[in-house]
Amino acid sequence: MGRAKLCGSMCGLTLAAVFTLEARAAGGSCSAAGRCAASWSIPPASLAALRATAAAPLVLMGQTQDPPDGGGDREEAGRWDWRRRLERRAEGEDRGLGAARPRRQGPPLNLTPQQIERLMNFLKENLPELHQRLEELGGQDEEALRRRVHRIAPRIIEMARTKHEDPPLGELMIEEFRLDTDIFELVRRYRAATDASFKNQARQQLEALVAKQFEVHHARQVMQLERLEGRLAAQRQRLQEENDNRDRIIARRLNRVLEGLPPPPAEPEPPAGEPPED
Repeated sequence: MGRAKLCGSMCGLTLAAVFTLEARAAGGSCSAAGRCAASWSIPPASLAALRATAAAPLVLMGQTQDPPDGGGDREEAGRWDWRRRLERRAEGEDRGLGAARPRRQGPPLNLTPQQIERLMNFLKENLPELHQRLEELGGQDEEALRRRVHRIAPRIIEMARTKHEDPPLGELMIEEFRLDTDIFELVRRYRAATDASFKNQARQQLEALVAKQFEVHHARQVMQLERLEGRLAAQRQRLQEENDNRDRIIARRLNRVLEGLPPPPAEPEPPAGEPPED
């Protein structure tokens, strides 16, 4: 666990993915993160999925690009293919192991206008800059707005659900997502700029943003680990109580079997000293 956590911090992997990686079969990878994972005996086959969050700004900012022409640079073609795979994961088509929750199963989302409105309201409150860009897109092409919202909906829904169930963790997820988009936008401007003064200033701003992103990412991982440790402690306590009441539980279940009753629902067993149900 310790090695996985350290490697996850070095490579930017999410905590949930690091836990999952240690139980997966080993795969092949030639990336730097893959070599890092291999050096710690962590299978790197799913590392692409773990970086899905980093690709989200590509989708949100609408900065996708066309594939290189056939017969061009194979390395450039490979970069484009990699980027598209990251975009698909960020859009929710394949959440992969990096997701805090299991991947959504079933047909693609088909949001109603009311659901889209609720998502937009959430963005307006929590990610106003993204909301403004989407509003501008909707003013030009309503169908394009609908498609964009459908693509990013799984991630937005996850953030909204987490904020409702666990506000501190949800706020960290939103802040990390906001930093991702800010970094991507500034990198785009940096690469397009020709003025040396602007590029120097942008580089300094990027350094500050990346440092802040690291702190937020680390804080989210620590919080998720604390939540996990709490659940594990509760589960251990439940199992211990179950073991302490072994004879009583067996007697209760035997009575239900003899009476033709279904198995009892999963609920805490009564404390010792309380008579079993007849």
